[in-house]
Amino acid sequence: MSVNVNILDDKKVEDIIYFVKDGDTISSVADKFCVKINDLIFDNDLSYNDVIESGDILWIRKRNTAIYIVKPLDTLDSISQKFN
Repeated sequence: MSVNVNILDDKKVEDIIYFVKDGDTISSVADKFCVKINDLIFDNDLSYNDVIESGDILWIRKRNTAIYIVKPLDTLDSISQKFN
């Protein structure tokens, strides 16, 4: 089996190249990697009607996300400064 991989400048080391397995759907892959379905579709030049098949390759872009528990006296400004 040979696989052609195009390296794109905007891909990061933290990103994941995923090989689709039997039974995977766009929704299940998005859930597996905690990404939004819309982002997965956009990042892989898919459409909402596309069906992924075993052996397809998907790029899973890890976006900068954080969970923060708001504390008393926090403001949107003070929180945004903590996370730049």
